[in-house]
Amino acid sequence: KCEASNKRIIQGNGIPNHDIVIWNPSAPCEQFWQVELPLNPTYNQDPVELPRMNFNAITLGGVPIFGATEGTGDNAVLMEAVPDAAFWYGHAAQAGDWHYHSPRMGTESELTEHTSNTLVAFALDGFPIYGPLNDTETLTLDNCNGRFDADGNYQYHLKTIDQVDGTADYCDGTNVWNKWNYILGCYHGETSNTVVATTQSEWGVIPNDCVEDFELEGLAEDTDILAFLR
Repeated sequence: KCEASNKRIIQGNGIPNHDIVIWNPSAPCEQFWQVELPLNPTYNQDPVELPRMNFNAITLGGVPIFGATEGTGDNAVLMEAVPDAAFWYGHAAQAGDWHYHSPRMGTESELTEHTSNTLVAFALDGFPIYGPLNDTETLTLDNCNGRFDADGNYQYHLKTIDQVDGTADYCDGTNVWNKWNYILGCYHGETSNTVVATTQSEWGVIPNDCVEDFELEGLAEDTDILAFLR
C-alpha cells in the first residue's frame, strides 16, 4: 500500500490456487498482472457503467474477475454459450489468461451468508468486494451491489446465483447498471487512475512510498478466505 501515492498494488501471475478443469482449447498461461487501485477510493453519487467484457476486479490471489457476459453476449454464469465459464474454477481466454465470471470464483461449495464479512477481491475502482449477504440483507444493496457499513465505509458484496435473475435482459438500455450483477452491477468509484499492467516492462515498477501490506496478506492467509477461494 502506498499512502502518499494513494495506491493499492496487487500483483499476481494469473494462476489460481485451486484445482481447475480445462474444457476449451485454451490452457491457463502464467501472465503477470500488476493492478494499481486507489488506496482510498472516493464514492461518487452517480454510478459508472462496467466494461461489458473486460477486467472488472481482481481477487486477493491475483486472478482477474470479468463481467457476466461472454463474447456472444450470453450469460457466462448460466452455462449458455461457453459452458466452462459457468463453473467455480473459471476458465482461460484464447490468450491463456485465466479469469472468473461466476461469483463463486474459486469456491467449490455454494456461497452462503457466513462469508459476508470475508474480503475476497477489489473492484477496479478500489472499493473492496465481500462475500454475499442473506436474501433479506441483499435488499439493502444499491444497483452496483454496494452499501455503506456501520463505520460509513462503502463496500460491494457478491450475490449468489439464486439472488440474480440471470434470465432477464443484461440491461434495460436506460440505466448504467446491469441486471446480471453477480459480482458488480456498476462502479460507484473512479477508475481513471487505475492501471492494469500486463507487460514485463511495466510490471514490478513500484512507487518509493509503497510498503508491504501485512494486514492484507494476513487476510489472504485467513482460513475462512482460503476456504472461500478453494
